Amino acid sequence: MNTKIKNFITALLTTIALRADIFSGTGLPKCLNCFDAVSALLTFVLFMLYDKVFFKKRSFGAWLAVVPSLIIALCLIFGESFDKTNSSIPVMGSKAALIVSLLRLIGFTALFSFFFTLGIEKALSVRFRRKDRESLPFKSLWLIVFLCHLPYLPGSFPGVVFYDTLWQLEECVGNMPLECNNPLLSTGVMYAVFKPFSLLGNNFGVFMITLIQAAAFSAVIAFALAYLARIGVKRYIRIGLLALYALCPVFAGSSVIIGKDTNYSFMLMLFTVFVIEILRKPENILKNRPRTAAFCVVIFLTMFLRNNGAHVVIPTLLLLALVKRSEIKKLGLIFLCAVIAFNLFHKVLIPVTGIHKGSVREMMSVP
Repeated sequence: MNTKIKNFITALLTTIALRADIFSGTGLPKCLNCFDAVSALLTFVLFMLYDKVFFKKRSFGAWLAVVPSLIIALCLIFGESFDKTNSSIPVMGSKAALIVSLLRLIGFTALFSFFFTLGIEKALSVRFRRKDRESLPFKSLWLIVFLCHLPYLPGSFPGVVFYDTLWQLEECVGNMPLECNNPLLSTGVMYAVFKPFSLLGNNFGVFMITLIQAAAFSAVIAFALAYLARIGVKRYIRIGLLALYALCPVFAGSSVIIGKDTNYSFMLMLFTVFVIEILRKPENILKNRPRTAAFCVVIFLTMFLRNNGAHVVIPTLLLLALVKRSEIKKLGLIFLCAVIAFNLFHKVLIPVTGIHKGSVREMMSVP
C-alpha cells in the first residue's frame, strides 16, 4: 500500500479517536457520526504531519514509541469510559462499541507515537562536537529524564490529584467560586490547559495538564544539569545527579502529581540556578537583556505559583543586592519591581476583582 494512503488512513483514525462520540448511542453509525468541516480540516493537518514521520524506512523512533503510546491510549479510552459511566460498557458493551474502541485505540496510539517519535528521532540524530563530548547537551538530558519519567504517566493516568488540586479543578469548571486559598496563577494555568482539552473528555484535560507538567519538570532538571556541566562540576557528580533525578521514584512520581507544589518546586530550582550564576558572574545575566528578562519571568512565576513564593523570592533578592553591590542598581530595581508586583496583586487586584482572600495559614504552609 502507498505510504501516503497509509498516513491518510492513520490520520482519519486519529480524527475518529478525537471526534467520535461513544456516548451518543450503541449503534456504529451514531458513534461515527462525527465527520464535518472541522473533521476534514483536522484529518488534512494530521495527514501532513504524519506523512513526515510515519512509514519511513529505518524509522526506529516510530517503533520505539509504539509501546508507551499504546499504553497511554488504552488508559485514555478506558479512563474516559469510567469517568462518564463508571463502567467499560461504552468500550466493550457491544460489537459496535468494540469496533469503535479499536479504531480509537489505533488513532490515539498514532497521535501519541507521532510526538514521541519526533523526540526520539531528534535524540538519535544528535552529533556531538568535540567540546561537547564530555557532557550531554540540554536537549539530550531533557529527553533522557523525560523518557525515564514516562512510565509514570500511564501508570498514574490521568494524573495524581489531591484535595487542593480537586479544589482548583472545581474552580476551573465553575463548580466553585474562585478563591485565593490556592494560588491564582496556578489555577489560571491549569484552566488554560484543562478547558480546551476537556472538550475531548475531563480525563483527557487532566492528562494534558500532567503531560505538560511532566515535560516542564524534566526540562528544568535538564537545564540545571546542563548548567552544572557548563560551570565545571565534576563528571561523576553530574552522572550521579542525572541517575538520581531520572530514576528515583520520588522525582518521577512528583512529576505526575498535579498541583501548586510541583510547579513551585521546579520553578524554585530554576530561580536557584539564576541566583547562583549572578553570584558567580553577574554580568552573564544582568548585562544580557534576554537573560535579564528571563530572570524576571522566573521571579514572577516563582512568586505567584505558590502563595508563599514571594516570602522566598523577595528576601533572596534583597540579600543578593547587598552581596553583589557592584550590581546593586539593577538588582535593587528588580527587587523593587518584585515588591511592587506583590503589593499590586494582593492590595489592588484581589480587592478590585472581589476574589475571596485566602487564609494566612496557606501563606505559612500551616495545614
